[in-house]
Amino acid sequence: MVRYAFALRGQAKDQGHEIRIKEQPVEIIKAKEQLSEHYMCDINANGEVPVLVPLDSGKPIPESVDITKHLAESYPSMIPDSCGSEIKQLIYELHGISFFAFTFAGKPQGIQATKARLEGLQKEPISDQYRAAIDIKLQRLKEKKFAVLTPQASKKNEEYAAQLMTRLESLLNAWQTPWLFGLERPSALDAHLLVFIARMQDVGRGDVIPEALKKYGEKAMNGPEWHEVMQGRHTSPL
Repeated sequence: MVRYAFALRGQAKDQGHEIRIKEQPVEIIKAKEQLSEHYMCDINANGEVPVLVPLDSGKPIPESVDITKHLAESYPSMIPDSCGSEIKQLIYELHGISFFAFTFAGKPQGIQATKARLEGLQKEPISDQYRAAIDIKLQRLKEKKFAVLTPQASKKNEEYAAQLMTRLESLLNAWQTPWLFGLERPSALDAHLLVFIARMQDVGRGDVIPEALKKYGEKAMNGPEWHEVMQGRHTSPL
């Protein structure tokens, strides 16, 4: 979502606000580099991607929403003033959906492997700082990952997603334009929503997406920015 939002960023406020991003891939499936001591203690205590490390402050910014808001401070069309509060609220609500639950429903093996990896590390001679980070990560897995895979939580998540998608479809239909809120170019909300639409289709849950949003997604995903970011790949690691 961050990479696509940045690809759609538009013009910076001025030359001094231009941002260059150097991407550093993190192998999260087999090598699980996000669980290394360096990553969890120095880069992102959540042990997740994405994370943005600004060179001026050096203080990492985790979470897609926070990174997007940071970038939008330099690129106004990402969250334009005309509808900025609505866009921020809807991005927040969109991320209220557990993408993890949709992606890994009925497939707990990946998260169980992460848990086992962390518990194995706890038995090794590691630093106190790393041990504390692992404790926090294990608690996060319990609260943020395992908890959302229960049948009750999954049902609630699907109901919430369906309601929000219906609202967004109505918003799109109300404007009758390629982008939400009748904007001339896509905002950060469009970027995040389009990736969610693609994720649902990639994991076989296209039923979550209303027809109008599917058509909106198809058009955007034929654009050069989408191809630049995705390069023919899926949004899901599965």
